[in-house]
Amino acid sequence: MRTLIEVIKGWIYWWAFITGGNFVRKARIRRGRNVKISPTAFFKFPENIEIGDNSFINHLCSIWAAPNGKIRIGSNVLFGPGCAVIASNHGIAINQPIREQPDEDAPITIGDDVWIGANVVVTAGAVINDGCVVGAGAVVVGTLPANTICVGVPARPIRPRR
Repeated sequence: MRTLIEVIKGWIYWWAFITGGNFVRKARIRRGRNVKISPTAFFKFPENIEIGDNSFINHLCSIWAAPNGKIRIGSNVLFGPGCAVIASNHGIAINQPIREQPDEDAPITIGDDVWIGANVVVTAGAVINDGCVVGAGAVVVGTLPANTICVGVPARPIRPRR
């Protein structure tokens, strides 16, 4: 009997995730024309997310805004699968457990005509300027210059786009 209850509970969670929860979140995002969002993308604090025209949020991307950390995604932006854009960090002071510390939110800005490769992580306070290409698996922790190809952990420019 316990197994049947767990199976039913699992199906209910799955159905809520696929239909209700994410549908409601996506509806609260400010977005331009012709924005494509994969059904497996996840959004947190969608009222603090803005997406420009002709952008694409790929399979298994997580776009996590925060109460004081808005995320602005420009026009013609492409996300590879599995990207995480997170506008909040936990506090890390030694005097109390991490989970009890206040969050440290900061806005994230992604310019126009940006390509973010698969499994890139963009952290709170990051700025990716127009025309930037961020290579797969990179971690963006600061400001990336316009029209450059950036790779690594942390992400840094390796050459200009030609």
